[in-house]
Amino acid sequence: MSYYKSAIWILFFLLFCSFIAGNPLHVQAATAKVNVDVANIRSAPNTKSSVSGQIIKDTSIKVLKREEGWMQIQYGKVNGWISESLVTLQVFPLTVTADLANLRKGPGTNFAQTGQVKKGMVLIGLEKSGDWYQVQGANGDFVYINADLVATKGSVSNTATQPPPVTTPSRSESVTAPQVYLDKNLMKFEVEPIIRDGRTLVPLRAIFEAMGATVEWESNTSTVTARNESIMVQLRIGDNFALVNGVRTEIDVPAQLLGGRTLAPLRFVGETFGGKVDWNSANRVINIISKDAGQVDEHSTSDSNVVNEPRADLDEVKVAFTTEVSGLKIAITSDKMKDMQLQETNNTLNYIFSKSYISTAVSINQQAGAGQININGNNEGEQVKLGISIPSGLNFQRSTENNGKTEVVLIPNAVVGVERQPFGSNGERIIVKTLAPTTYSNNMSGDDMKVTINATKIGLGQSNYTFGGSKFLKQVELDESSTSMLGVRISTNEKAKFTVGQSDDKKEVHILFIPSREAVPNNGIVVLDAGHGGGDTGARGTNTNEKDINLDITLKAGKILEKNGIKVHYTRTTDIKVELEDIATYANMMNAELFVSVHNNSATNKNANGTETYFYAPIDNSALYMQKDDRERIASLLMAELSKLNREYRGVKQKNLSVLRNANMPSALVEIAFISNAEEEALLRQENFRQRAAQLIADAIISYMKGSSASQRPINMNEVMP
Repeated sequence: MSYYKSAIWILFFLLFCSFIAGNPLHVQAATAKVNVDVANIRSAPNTKSSVSGQIIKDTSIKVLKREEGWMQIQYGKVNGWISESLVTLQVFPLTVTADLANLRKGPGTNFAQTGQVKKGMVLIGLEKSGDWYQVQGANGDFVYINADLVATKGSVSNTATQPPPVTTPSRSESVTAPQVYLDKNLMKFEVEPIIRDGRTLVPLRAIFEAMGATVEWESNTSTVTARNESIMVQLRIGDNFALVNGVRTEIDVPAQLLGGRTLAPLRFVGETFGGKVDWNSANRVINIISKDAGQVDEHSTSDSNVVNEPRADLDEVKVAFTTEVSGLKIAITSDKMKDMQLQETNNTLNYIFSKSYISTAVSINQQAGAGQININGNNEGEQVKLGISIPSGLNFQRSTENNGKTEVVLIPNAVVGVERQPFGSNGERIIVKTLAPTTYSNNMSGDDMKVTINATKIGLGQSNYTFGGSKFLKQVELDESSTSMLGVRISTNEKAKFTVGQSDDKKEVHILFIPSREAVPNNGIVVLDAGHGGGDTGARGTNTNEKDINLDITLKAGKILEKNGIKVHYTRTTDIKVELEDIATYANMMNAELFVSVHNNSATNKNANGTETYFYAPIDNSALYMQKDDRERIASLLMAELSKLNREYRGVKQKNLSVLRNANMPSALVEIAFISNAEEEALLRQENFRQRAAQLIADAIISYMKGSSASQRPINMNEVMP
């Protein structure tokens, strides 16, 4: 009898676990209120998707998730997407009381850590869930922190579902926030301007787009990229500088993320694309005059003019600082250029323009190795005084344009520093830093690596470098014998494996190398990983679980490889779950030559479709970057073959994924099709489509293995550490 009771209890336990797996415990979501008369709920986060419902003003809704500009919400039985501009989040301040506190994906220590915050930091609280608070992360996403590690401004009962809300001000509520006029038109924002550290921060996207620029948001790096026909700006949340056409530009206060919107210093936002800015502190009014609008009268609410109003009896002096292919260009324009006085001393130029004015004071500081290029211009009475100082060692050229009305000072692109960074026991990284973005090519010259940097002078560099402390690196030579390019030769004391690449701003050429003897012997093993498994279903379609599709395609691809004489190992061959950190560990233990992870994609936008592949080899991780060519090669081969499925070509991408980051050998991940797309889900359910996908994956791997050589073998990670 006890046997049957035990069996019943076991059956009950299994059913309970199954229920929990299919119905995860409810986690409270953030709360928001609708701030317009009627708001549409849409099926996907875009205005082209269908309307699945409507809600009226002041209705409280639950916010489950947010993407750039949109929130996934739940209201009753309706689940959909609503524009962030139509709702107001109910938030409250939380101050971190612990010296260091973890942020997690969910309300519990069993959830993955997403970041850390320090004592004294103020967080935006959204909801209380048991012993945890839901807060807004740095990227605008929702994360959790333990309630014992933070304090509210007022007392909060342990039984309360959330602290008394402090709502973010809606457009109509903002009475203290500055008003912003662009070309005499009052602008309205979803998040109002704020004052931080004595500086006014304004919404970047709204103003940039109103000035004709396109704006993109990269959530992985918290970076905004804005561009028009001639200017590209890159700004990362928390940085006190931006890249404007590749040139580092300091900003007074770091950009901040508030309410899902990027706020940046007023002058930077208003002037980057050629506008002029006036701040009237008495009336709290900001006037921005765009470049295309020309000079216009200020709005009637302001009692001050745009900085230095034009005068008919004075000539305007204009200064432009740009990055060209040939170097840094300073252009000074004046109708009275022939009357200009110039004093030149060494690498300093001092200009004086009489009967002139400059509309906005100029203060530009461009780092150049250990020194700086400084450009400063101001009005002194009815004179403009402009000074340019250039570090000794950098050349410059003066010329005229525009029928003599424009003086051009060109600082040709040049080396501003050469740096050595050893890694591991014998690994070496040489970084050649240039004044402006550049291009390069490289080739082996005997056992030496020769890198050619285009349109670059030796500048602040030297012709020969020898670095102490390395038995492997012999010397680095810079050769300026060609008038149009600079040669960089790396000599070693033994044969080496080299990898060459550039930083994102194209102003650093990185040359990494290790002794060839440290390459791991080629064992010919390929490890295939069928993504997800067991209780982790992966993406779910109408009638399909991703884990099952992945496994079927992976096993089919493995059989094809084995028939071609390639040794194959699998992270799983049945419906089991392999922990994420164990996947790459298994491939490392097998000392595999290649690792490929097979997945299928999913998106909230049901129209999303196509194929893409991933690799990961960041320039700041020496061990992985040494494999950049091999990792990109296998991802490119897989993409080329899988494109024969005739789905949308989404391309080869680089992404920081655990299985790629932790694999010691060249590795790639494939996303064959979108299981969330009805058409592609139907294809994935077809035997012949899965067989075709498996064949194409196998073909790419076979091509890779045939081209593999000793110089492309895995790196010994015990010797080469990032």
